[in-house]
Amino acid sequence: MSACATSSGGLAGSEWGPANAPNTFIQFKQDGVASGSGGCNGFSGSYEVSGNSLKFSPLASTKRGCVGEVMEQEIAFFNALSKVASFELNQEKKELVLMSSDGQELARLKQRDWD
Repeated sequence: MSACATSSGGLAGSEWGPANAPNTFIQFKQDGVASGSGGCNGFSGSYEVSGNSLKFSPLASTKRGCVGEVMEQEIAFFNALSKVASFELNQEKKELVLMSSDGQELARLKQRDWD
């Protein structure tokens, strides 16, 4: 899979995370690799963008034991990533909304960095 730029600026070279979880993030690298942290465990895999469609390969992650709220946030984040089918990018608000195949919002992420 490879990353493709879209008319909305694409995702390649950007980093996003939930506003309420500073250690949780995803980076979309120029070479089609997605990596980041669920808050406790690191993950990586590939991604493909076509228009507003977004697909991830199965993501590999480390298996550290985490407890409490951090683990709950990580499980929710990883579950959301596994169900992503599309996205909306609002560059003015610096916001990325990940959505399921039926249009349900899975996660609302804030921009952390842009290469």
